Amino acid sequence: MLIAKIVARVRLIVAFRYRRWRRRLQGGRFPVVAFYPQVPWPRAAVYKICHIIGATIIGQAASAADLIINWEDTTRRHRYPELVALAAERPVLNLHCVDISKLRVEEVHREIFAYGSHVDPLVHEGPCVRKSDVNAAHDGTIVECPLAAVESGFVYQRVIDNRSVDGLALDIRVPVFGSTIPFCYLKRRPLEQRFSNENSAVDLLEVAAAFSPKEIDLLLRFSTAIGLDYGELDVLRDRVDGRIYVVDVNNTPDGPPNHLSAAQAEIALQRMAASFTRAFLPAFKP
Repeated sequence: MLIAKIVARVRLIVAFRYRRWRRRLQGGRFPVVAFYPQVPWPRAAVYKICHIIGATIIGQAASAADLIINWEDTTRRHRYPELVALAAERPVLNLHCVDISKLRVEEVHREIFAYGSHVDPLVHEGPCVRKSDVNAAHDGTIVECPLAAVESGFVYQRVIDNRSVDGLALDIRVPVFGSTIPFCYLKRRPLEQRFSNENSAVDLLEVAAAFSPKEIDLLLRFSTAIGLDYGELDVLRDRVDGRIYVVDVNNTPDGPPNHLSAAQAEIALQRMAASFTRAFLPAFKP
């Protein structure tokens, strides 16, 4: 596994250097991508994407940048006037994606899909999922309702039956690049670890194999409504009612996910880099 990862990394570096050599030979330049108020960490998918396309990353709201990304690893963001001002002259991704709390995700989901997953635990009968309202807590717990009281800072969601035929929990991770979903990750976990972030297996899945055309349209409309220009959605499909549910939004995603093979991780990064360039830096298409 380690050797495969090293080989995949070397291949990415070779491809990157070839692109840089070819663009320089043609007299071209590489894009400058500004991140504000934070810069992405090396494990972030966009950091790797910028590396692949040869982009220079800077950590300031610079008008000289070819693209600006509002990057802040928090559930609820501040609104930065300097980014609003820059948005009048050049793209600022995720400028309006300022709240990715579970409550906000549910609100937008009901607006777009006309149904949701949250329940009132004081009157709901049977099991439900109790989880933190903040992003990336991975603290879901199944509790029996009705409850005597609601805990502040938590939301309550119906138990979505996303089991596979072999009893594993299936999550669909959906990368979004503007109006494009290039592919999906199908993530598998043991049922007892369904709320963790540790996968037992991950595969790439074509969008048409995961969702119907109507569902793809709804996912893109949802992304627009919550202000997500670039990021990833966590989607569950309930095998009882057949519906899909967006349960999380990530506007600072890491990736590719753990337990994706080295070969598929390389494919995923190359496809994301191509989608990122087409969607946000069309002048730099190879």
